[in-house]
Amino acid sequence: MSINCEWLEDNFFGKPLEDKQKKAVCEALELTKFSQGDIIIAQGEPSSAAYIIYEGAAYIDCESHGEKIRVGTAKPSNLVGEMSFISGAAASATATAKEDCVTYKLSRAAFADIAAKDQTLLALIFENMLKYTSDNVRQMNDERAALQHYMAGNHF
Repeated sequence: MSINCEWLEDNFFGKPLEDKQKKAVCEALELTKFSQGDIIIAQGEPSSAAYIIYEGAAYIDCESHGEKIRVGTAKPSNLVGEMSFISGAAASATATAKEDCVTYKLSRAAFADIAAKDQTLLALIFENMLKYTSDNVRQMNDERAALQHYMAGNHF
């Protein structure tokens, strides 16, 4: 199995890449496989990579006050580990393979290599990471607002 560049164009970038960009991205990514139950990213640990889910799914769990709370599920085309990858901070959640998963791993070193060679491609990758993160924050804001309304007695 190799990196499916056409899938990345359709599902991650949302548009065709130039041939040299497609080649660079497919050389930079590493195909990684996780079995059901494997930890992809561990909360509290630093991460030197971000993962694009290609096949399978992963649970996203946060530990708070000694309790594990499921906050989401990552499915194909979703990212895991992107917040830690972008910020350099420890992972804020644990991503665990819900089922056997195939991911495309982007290491910090590969990202730096792209940065040195192709600023346009770097911007495309970063733009998509930020868009994905932004979409998640918007969803969490909606959920938080609904919860605050509920707690205030304003049931919908």
